[in-house]
Amino acid sequence: HFLKTIPLTIDLDVFKPYDKTEACKILELSPAKRYILFAANGGDANPHKGWSYFKKALSLLNKHGVEALVLGSTVKEEDKAGLPIRSMGYFRDEHSLALLYSAADVLVVPSLAESFGQVIVEAFACGTLAVGFNVGGIPDLISTCKQVIWPIIKTVPACRLE
Repeated sequence: HFLKTIPLTIDLDVFKPYDKTEACKILELSPAKRYILFAANGGDANPHKGWSYFKKALSLLNKHGVEALVLGSTVKEEDKAGLPIRSMGYFRDEHSLALLYSAADVLVVPSLAESFGQVIVEAFACGTLAVGFNVGGIPDLISTCKQVIWPIIKTVPACRLE
């Protein structure tokens, strides 16, 4: 039998849980708010990333005081439809990205087609839960991250989720 180790595709010295209050402070977000993260290159303009489904779900959660953080695109005011959506634009460095994951309470991946879902692995490594549609690699990643990465991350003292 041949056994080969396949390394993680992320740097766990960077993608790790950071204190939510500090992450929010650095990113100029309110630590008292609940944030739902939607991350996709060209997200709201790419129909395969499920922006319309995300926006619909956000409209149902609007009364609960959550705010959406959109990474990877700039959402036009007319596309926000009065919903609490903050465009975060593009992050050029991994450390800022890890802070954003740590500031978020959950990552939502409503993609209609997804081969891997790198953002799911990054979010879990930062102590942020992820939910997504049952397509492509999303269910396998979420299941694997819950079983492999999440138990390790929960042991990190800086992790805010238990």
